[in-house]
Amino acid sequence: MRAALIISWAGSAILSHSMRKLCLVAAPCSLAIFLSVYLFPESWLIPAGLFCILSIRFSFFLHGKARTKYILAAIGLSIGFMWTSCYGYLFRTPALSLIEEVEKELSFVVIDFPTKTSRGASFTARVQTDSGFQPKVQLYAASDALEFCPGDTISATVVFSSSALIRGETVDYFPAKGIYLFGYVRGQATLVNRPEFISLVSAPRWIAKTLKDRIIQNSPNDISGFLVALITGDKSFLPTGLYASFQRSGIAHVVAVSGLHTSRKTKSIVCRT
Repeated sequence: MRAALIISWAGSAILSHSMRKLCLVAAPCSLAIFLSVYLFPESWLIPAGLFCILSIRFSFFLHGKARTKYILAAIGLSIGFMWTSCYGYLFRTPALSLIEEVEKELSFVVIDFPTKTSRGASFTARVQTDSGFQPKVQLYAASDALEFCPGDTISATVVFSSSALIRGETVDYFPAKGIYLFGYVRGQATLVNRPEFISLVSAPRWIAKTLKDRIIQNSPNDISGFLVALITGDKSFLPTGLYASFQRSGIAHVVAVSGLHTSRKTKSIVCRT
């Protein structure tokens, strides 16, 4: 018993020491990403990352724990600046380059089930480009697009715009999800291919849709939307203004995707098996 307690204490001490070191890297990394997104011009990021790495040479004037903390913080800052710059170069810049292209027909792979809008349908898809790069785009199409499913390959003539600018205002919602483009379908989108089997990539979308449909079918109309949000985190079924009321009351976290939903889903799967 005593040996087990000693081993447990030693393991906790080692883990705690490792977590403190991880925090010394993660916190500066988060700060660098924040500065890169909201304050620094993109041209500053690589020089800033290199400066942080080179500044490690000055740590020789420090001693002991102070030197270790300085080195870890410098590494964290460098990772944050470099990561943001590389991500922008590899993903955001190629995606935004499509805005410069004139209206033309392209192929897309549907990622999620379309949702109904006031003017038709909206859904997320990946653009099939000649270079092989497949950026995500939020497509807006006519109501016939509601028949599309995840995994479908479609063809449409699209005009692109930046998702970071809506009605002249800068927004972060779509860019934060890795979607840098809005695509407006001219005419109708055509279904090119529908896979015979559901792929592993599309399976979570189908499972979520089945779960939502079951909840709506087996629940009273006045609470079905709330139950869907509570169990799956999807707030699109909530009555108009209800989520805003949750936010004003400080209980919006109840219907946000969190460990609560994960634990409930895991428990239901375990109970069924």
